[in-house]
Amino acid sequence: VRVRQAIAMCTDRQKMMDDILFGRSELMHVYIPSRHPLYANRLIEWPYDVLAANALLDEAGFVDNNGDGIREAPTTNIPFAPTLITTLENDMRNQLVQYFKEDLLACGIDVQLEYYLSGDLYAPGPEGPLFGRRFDLSEFAWNTGVQPPCQFFLSSEIPTAVNGWSGQNNSGFSNEAYDAACLEALGSVPGTAAYLNAHAEAQRIFAEQLPILPLFLRLKVAATRPGVINFEIDPTQDSELYNIYEIDLQE
Repeated sequence: VRVRQAIAMCTDRQKMMDDILFGRSELMHVYIPSRHPLYANRLIEWPYDVLAANALLDEAGFVDNNGDGIREAPTTNIPFAPTLITTLENDMRNQLVQYFKEDLLACGIDVQLEYYLSGDLYAPGPEGPLFGRRFDLSEFAWNTGVQPPCQFFLSSEIPTAVNGWSGQNNSGFSNEAYDAACLEALGSVPGTAAYLNAHAEAQRIFAEQLPILPLFLRLKVAATRPGVINFEIDPTQDSELYNIYEIDLQE
């Protein structure tokens, strides 16, 4: 957990968002944005803090023993050089993983980048690298929703032969308290105290444990010609034309 927290603090997500999305999005700390009505209070929001990140890595036993600038694992003395896999075709993703690689070097972690065609990266397990869980790190887009998708990180969602490699929990995160809170939220009536409290507890555990490092929200972008009225982008809708019956042209 300390290593995941250190990686979070070593990653300048604000710079990624500012440079790639022109600062028009927001940083994510859990699996729903801060404007969501179910966003929990008192969540840990890890800052960009390289000094604190390095201190956590020292505490976890990852230190640079030979002075080459790269930390070594405490039990094996192997250089801390995880491979990050991502898609080849996405320019934005290729840009941000370069930022990530540069950021983590400041913490003595030498990230190796490896690119796959989308069809290969997202191939089903056990052969597929992502859903077969054959990777150190991976960068990819994931959905949020109107209902907080806490189920993506349940122990039962770890892709295995038992569930036909169909689970969504690619990170392999397994935490009994998180499972209990998420399952209670999913099984409670929306709007009840049990529903609200359970969703909040699941988020608090997620934010502290960091099964993944959320980066930022992707932008929805659309354009219309002058004179189009009632065209609005709604982040909760899949299509920009969700209200097509209201869209019209000025006379």
